[in-house]
Amino acid sequence: MKILDVDVNVIKNKQKIKRFHKTFHTNEPLTVEHVKNVVRNELGFPFEIVKEEFYYMSDELKNEDVLPFLSGNEFILTIK
Repeated sequence: MKILDVDVNVIKNKQKIKRFHKTFHTNEPLTVEHVKNVVRNELGFPFEIVKEEFYYMSDELKNEDVLPFLSGNEFILTIK
């Protein structure tokens, strides 16, 4: 079983209001879109999403990209 770690930051008015670490245990490759959906569903908050960014190190990833099983994955969720 492989481990995929993601640092999640929720930003409102240019300030971090929440930060947490999400870990996935799987042998299957995960896409950026899948991880975004899981995190949004777990948060379950009633705010409007303004922007979603997903990075591996300093490279921004697209929804269809497969995430590496390495550290350095970051999901930034900007809300109103």
